[in-house]
Amino acid sequence: MSLFLPQPRRIKLERGPESSTLELTYPAKVAASILFGPEDAFGVQDGTFRSTIQAGTSPNVLFRANEGTAHLSGAYIDRLSFTKYLEVFGLSADGNRICFEFMGYSDEDVAGKLLSANHFLPAILTLRFGIYVWVKEYTAAVGSRKLRLEVTRGAVAYRGASAELQENLLTSAFEELVTTNPGHHRWISSAYYYRNALRLFELPIDPQSLVAEILLNLTKALEILFSPSRDRLRELARCWGFDDKFVEERLIPLFLLRNELDVAHVATGPLSPAQKGIIIDFLVSAQGAVNYTISRVGDLVRDGAIELAPASKELDREKERLLEKISEYLRPGNDAKQV
Repeated sequence: MSLFLPQPRRIKLERGPESSTLELTYPAKVAASILFGPEDAFGVQDGTFRSTIQAGTSPNVLFRANEGTAHLSGAYIDRLSFTKYLEVFGLSADGNRICFEFMGYSDEDVAGKLLSANHFLPAILTLRFGIYVWVKEYTAAVGSRKLRLEVTRGAVAYRGASAELQENLLTSAFEELVTTNPGHHRWISSAYYYRNALRLFELPIDPQSLVAEILLNLTKALEILFSPSRDRLRELARCWGFDDKFVEERLIPLFLLRNELDVAHVATGPLSPAQKGIIIDFLVSAQGAVNYTISRVGDLVRDGAIELAPASKELDREKERLLEKISEYLRPGNDAKQV
């Protein structure tokens, strides 16, 4: 299973004398409850985010051209409400609260089944529904003992600022706009990769699942300025006045993580919570390091101290052939041919 995509949760005993002192005798009935999002996919009319429209009806789409955002409205599906019995589970739904019951035969058996549902259901419901589905709340009861399955850690991005600082930065950006020329293309592209990494990190729902994509964009931000080669990056960084220790401890690890840990390539081997924590903590510090690097390279370019490699002015022939083939596949009635 992918290293970062499942949202890690831990089983926590709810506080209270009955829960904390109860000794269970197995087998015991387990009743679990998961609150899923988005609400409207389960027929809950909360009036906020829309993802699902009643089949056979036409949606209303409001496109806000100023911001480039689209907002969906239309008929809701009926609220889910059912109870059924499967081979192993008793299953019921009341809107987006899905409950299931099963028999547990040990602490390990109960924990395994509860955590398996956390790993399995968000991905498979997303696949089946065709929209992004996530867990908003997860609770369970084993006999009279109440449990809560909580996300293990969170992260938030922010920076300290003042009106004076923001004014100076805004003024500087417009001054840079005036002096920008085609030789700055790689630097601007680097800033866009950095921007996309921050956008992913600041998404409100489970940004830790996007660790691989965030790291990939931070690495691209460096690669387009320096080189895909770590040795070449070291060489250029030294020539451009970057400290060797900073390069080895803040920049090079991004390339290593991209190549080795479920970023540029698929990985299925497990990581412990502590190991995942190391990567997430490094990710937070790496954002500042990449910001500093892009800013410093930009200063060097504008001062004429360095010149970045010119950007390609046209698409190479192999990429053009690939796009031509894809265009063929999109034509109605055209049978797909192997590229």
